[in-house]
Amino acid sequence: MIQTITANRPNLLTRPSAAVAPNFEEPAADRFVSSPAEEPPAPPPPPPAPEKKRWCVMVYSASDNNLYRFMQTDLDEAERVGCTDTMHVIAQTDHGPRGGTVQRIELQKDESPGLNAPVKQDLGSADMADPRQMADFIKWGMANYPADHYMLVISDHGDGWKGAAEDVSHHGWMSTPEIEQGLKLAREETGKKVDVLGFDACLMASAEVAYQLKDEIDYLVASQELEGGAGWQYNRVLSESNLRSLDRQLSMRFNMNPREVAAHVVECAAGNQQDLPTMSAIATSAMPAVASALEDFSAAVVSSIDTIPETLKLAARQTQGFYDYKDIGDFARRVQEGVREQDPALAATAGGLLAAVDEAVVAEQHSSRYPNARGMSIELSNRDTDGEPYGQLKLAQVTDWDGAVSRVQS
Repeated sequence: MIQTITANRPNLLTRPSAAVAPNFEEPAADRFVSSPAEEPPAPPPPPPAPEKKRWCVMVYSASDNNLYRFMQTDLDEAERVGCTDTMHVIAQTDHGPRGGTVQRIELQKDESPGLNAPVKQDLGSADMADPRQMADFIKWGMANYPADHYMLVISDHGDGWKGAAEDVSHHGWMSTPEIEQGLKLAREETGKKVDVLGFDACLMASAEVAYQLKDEIDYLVASQELEGGAGWQYNRVLSESNLRSLDRQLSMRFNMNPREVAAHVVECAAGNQQDLPTMSAIATSAMPAVASALEDFSAAVVSSIDTIPETLKLAARQTQGFYDYKDIGDFARRVQEGVREQDPALAATAGGLLAAVDEAVVAEQHSSRYPNARGMSIELSNRDTDGEPYGQLKLAQVTDWDGAVSRVQS
């Protein structure tokens, strides 16, 4: 705060007597004489403009749940790398499980144990499953940590097309349409789009998610399978080794583009298949072609001859699975091979779908436990496609996939 200093108020001068100064001009009544005013101190110089870097990595750590200690360890590992000459690293994390607040932090290099990042903002109690909260974090990051490119990592529980980011204290869960809403709000207010969206969450490399978010991000990086192997134990998508390698490449190649960064994260995951058995990068610009091919395939399945459903059921059972979901490319391949003689038209649409999926998946890795993984999952359960939540997804609205699933599972 700038403090203005004002001179003390002077005394009113008494009028001189005529005997003492008969020729003195009488001053006007109520005239004041003030001492020279002191100059106010110069305002402090404005803070320097934020330094623009090549990349800004923003970690949205929705940790108000049973993953809290794992996610704090994630941030501690990221802090060992911290911000670099080419990269900002920031996070928003929720300390609700410890009775704390939601904080925005800047991950500066610190190799000591524990998360020691300086707190830039304390938001009090906040629902991190609220898409507006995520949008505000993105806007804050873009305003204070400008960069040529932005990568957002949503770190928490995930369940494919059903969404990600749980907030136990506020009974919150962010659906896939709400994730889209948060990204859209940020883009509309900043005029900038997130280049790469990474999910440090289970099961999020799905056709439904990639299509829903296609207008808000350029690349989706996520796992088809559960991360961490047993249950909901997550690895660090934003791990020390990932960041070190990412920063090293950025330092050497300043023209490294979002596609290369997305593919690089997949490559890093291949070195930790115990916790990340699958990982893929999907170019969302290719998702309209996937949707078009899926619609052709769906129509052919719905209108297929009566002997086809048994072949389709067999293909569905044999398709590479991931918890509740199936690999869409592997399913298309099996259908193509299984109906080639019975229904050449259906086989042709299955081949078209397989080609579209392979074009969209720009990088993919999987462990030996998932030999037929191709990088993109889809819902293949009649139970889950037959209802309002699935019908609200954009992919369901532009295709008759729910009708195809019904025929497959009839």
